Amino acid sequence: MAKKLNKIIKELPQERQNKIEARSRELIAEHITLQDLRKARELTQERMAELTLIKRLEANSY
Repeated sequence: MAKKLNKIIKELPQERQNKIEARSRELIAEHITLQDLRKARELTQERMAELTLIKRLEANSY
């Protein structure tokens, strides 16, 4: 039988649980920020990905 993720996390040391919680908050905040930016610019996820890839390629070419 599969274990629930919450049960697995509760079995970890408290310090590790705290790190997981902090990182999850960071990821959620980042997602919301990107989502808000995309909506403000009226961009689809696909177009945002295209623009991001272009920016990365330009930065790596120098």
